[in-house]
Amino acid sequence: MNKLLTAEMTNKTITEVKGENPEKSNVRMLASTAAASGNVCGWQETSTNVTVKSSTQKLIVILKSCRNGSFGWIEKKKKPMLQEFKASGGKSFAGTIKVDLNDNGFYYVANGNFYNGTTVTHSGTTGVTTVFTATYNVAATSNHYASIYTGLKWRKVTN
Repeated sequence: MNKLLTAEMTNKTITEVKGENPEKSNVRMLASTAAASGNVCGWQETSTNVTVKSSTQKLIVILKSCRNGSFGWIEKKKKPMLQEFKASGGKSFAGTIKVDLNDNGFYYVANGNFYNGTTVTHSGTTGVTTVFTATYNVAATSNHYASIYTGLKWRKVTN
């Protein structure tokens, strides 16, 4: 992610954002293919716990990653297969989830609201180059649970 995009999302440097977000290893490969070059590429699911009021909700991002021996990287120009909250406890998320794919992880910002007992509609995922935004709406907004704004966070995926 370049400094210009970082400055648009926060006043912190890339180093400061990475320092505030410890590395996590709960990542699993969903499917993979091997190329003649020795690269093994596949869809990889990540889950990141996000505290929302008195509950913990999981932010799921499924992205395309590759590995060749001990070296791994993310295919930055490939739109994530999924970026959403796997909300638990009858909660639903309405808002946006923006991810900016990097060589070995991604930056993310979630901004919206959680509601109790309503259904969710995915309005679409848009993006240019490495930045992709997924938008979600709920059917009814009368049972508000909590607002969420994560600020800019870093999630490491590969070495």
